[in-house]
Amino acid sequence: MRLPCLTIVPELDRCYRNCFKGRPEVTANLRDTYLQGFGAEASQQLTSMPILNSGVIAMRRDLPYWKIWADVLVQAAQRDVSPLIEQCALNVAVYTGRIPAYYLPSWCNWNCANSMPILGTTTRSLHAPLIPHETISICHLTDLKGRTMKVACTDGHSRDLPLTYESVRLADIPLPSLG
Repeated sequence: MRLPCLTIVPELDRCYRNCFKGRPEVTANLRDTYLQGFGAEASQQLTSMPILNSGVIAMRRDLPYWKIWADVLVQAAQRDVSPLIEQCALNVAVYTGRIPAYYLPSWCNWNCANSMPILGTTTRSLHAPLIPHETISICHLTDLKGRTMKVACTDGHSRDLPLTYESVRLADIPLPSLG
């Protein structure tokens, strides 16, 4: 099915710490980016809305919404060029109704800054840390890129590894005994 809209993942999940315990540094960064790029009213209205993460999106190339996003971004960039300005521009375009959106579940773009995944030792794949441990399709590392992390595993142990496809596939996991 081809959707005539933006497909995106909101940073909402029962495993995400920001959903139950705020992250003041993230909120302050968002508030400042919205304020500098879009003004006080937008900052007040949008800072508390779920972040629509622009790291992994899908949208048909022939849709007019690319230009709408670009126009919002150009306007904001004339006022501010902080690192989150492109994502905030997309959020402004969606939350003001200029771009329709279809929201995917968090395992489609898992934000590791909000919740560390666990490593499935039999599948050698990453999963949400709470039961039923949904398999994560895309792992968004944000500021964790290149860092070795202590990753909890389904076998009750933890392993130190970077959260890359290669590291997960080659993790030092003993094979189960056949006897």
